Amino acid sequence: MVYVSEYKLPHKLTAPHLRLGLHAMDIHKEVVNRKMIPTSVDPVARFQYHAEKLTASAITQTYHYMIESGLGYGLLTTGARLLCFSTSTGTSLKLSEPGPEVLAHPNNIHTCTAVGQYLAFTLMALGPPGGRQEIGQEERLRATENLKTWPEDF
Repeated sequence: MVYVSEYKLPHKLTAPHLRLGLHAMDIHKEVVNRKMIPTSVDPVARFQYHAEKLTASAITQTYHYMIESGLGYGLLTTGARLLCFSTSTGTSLKLSEPGPEVLAHPNNIHTCTAVGQYLAFTLMALGPPGGRQEIGQEERLRATENLKTWPEDF
């Protein structure tokens, strides 16, 4: 196995949710243990809260599968959007929206399509010849023991 791939229904994890909810944050502090949940009095703050919660729960679920599988790469997709994970240099995420990216870059269509982005991600996950190493069982157990848990169901 090269990487974990997780699919989420696009009507449950929408483009606005991903765009707004995807930013640098301490998920455990800012989402899981959040003190105040916005009410319907402030619809913008309430949407921001739900975007962060949905995005964070989808990310943590995929990350959990990566750790369990001993893989450094993971992909979360809604069909129209791809969220690529890498733990090789810390945890990094990249959101791709092939449809709008193809329209925005007509001279580089081959790199912007979903197929092009899946291919690029797969090649990154494969790494250089002979350079890819799987994470051993002991390291996976150590990582699992050190991670905080979140009993959230997406």
